Amino acid sequence: MTARLSPLLRDSVVKHPESVGLAIDIVWPEAGTIQRYYTKWRLLQFPYENWITSTTPATEYSLPQGHLIIDGRIIGKLPADVRDSEILKEIFGSQRLFAFPSNLPGMDYTLANHGEGHQARTSNSILELIPRHVFGNGPEFDLPFSLISDCIHWIYIRTGILEARRKPHIWKTRGGNWIVDIHSRRAQRRQSILVDPFSRLARSISQIFLHFEYSCRLTIFQPPRGKLSVELKQLDLDFFVNDKGLLQCRQLGSVVDPNQDPGTLYGLQSMMVLRDVWDRSQRSIIIPLGQVFAKRHHNHVLVSQLHAFTSYFLPDPLTNRTGIEEALACLQSGYCQPWTPLATDLVTILTSILNLTPRREYYPKDKQCQQIISWDPQLTTCIQHDAFQLIVTNIINKSQRLS
Repeated sequence: MTARLSPLLRDSVVKHPESVGLAIDIVWPEAGTIQRYYTKWRLLQFPYENWITSTTPATEYSLPQGHLIIDGRIIGKLPADVRDSEILKEIFGSQRLFAFPSNLPGMDYTLANHGEGHQARTSNSILELIPRHVFGNGPEFDLPFSLISDCIHWIYIRTGILEARRKPHIWKTRGGNWIVDIHSRRAQRRQSILVDPFSRLARSISQIFLHFEYSCRLTIFQPPRGKLSVELKQLDLDFFVNDKGLLQCRQLGSVVDPNQDPGTLYGLQSMMVLRDVWDRSQRSIIIPLGQVFAKRHHNHVLVSQLHAFTSYFLPDPLTNRTGIEEALACLQSGYCQPWTPLATDLVTILTSILNLTPRREYYPKDKQCQQIISWDPQLTTCIQHDAFQLIVTNIINKSQRLS
């Protein structure tokens, strides 16, 4: 079919050479408002009589097969290292990317893929994608985590304004996005001003949330009206400075108690003591859920979650029981008994408590008259107890029977 059409296509090019450029421009995005011009299209000689060429820009096109070569490069696929990059996968997902040479300075390729009105890097104002790793990682960061995680960052080349667009709305500007002015080093969302995370004020607030939330995950800002606010996006908590100068949680109706001694759970660092706004005698402890980890620290244990891990030889003032006694009482109470199969995360927590049981091996094995007891060297002996094995095993067995 294409072989029979070749003479007709060649005749059409001779009669209407401008139509070739118009057809190419339909799929090859232009650079901003710059219009692309082609020198006169001409047919090549045998054996390439089915190819046409234009010297400016250097373009060759195969009439029967549709192959397009621009500046010596076959149009279509990106190089493998570019095509397989994480940033392109994040933006375009599994789309097949169709590439052309770029006319923009410093740019090698232009994508024909459209992104809700954005055609490759082409619009009235040019946006440049900033990879997420540029803003740092862990303790070394330039922006709070909420402005980095799950966001795509675009900078307006002409103005130096960077916008953090939250997925999936990465192609359009939104009023709720954080805007960073690179020149003035100022960030804002609507009329709220971001507090420099390395300022003295931010460091003071970070100390209040020490061990409860990483400083890089605190978003501290000053609203146009109202008091200084602190957003803990990972935990879905918001705090503001109330009239008494205390951090008050909007969701919980409590303030951060200046007295962070809870009277129990000594050694537990990942917690915060709150006090009810209306009843000062009502105090509560909030603990973020997460994987348990522990290590020795003098006679106590640095922990992240569970009551049993905070036991000591002396009872806690609040409960008048040691951590082990409190943990065993909780595990044997009615609210710890399953009435439906336990979720995986609950089984994981129970397993971590089960591992607080010291290991015992008899020797000789056939006589069982002596035993070797193995203690976890990372934990103190006062938080390891044999009773955990029986109680936790019973709970897990009940859950398995329910399933």
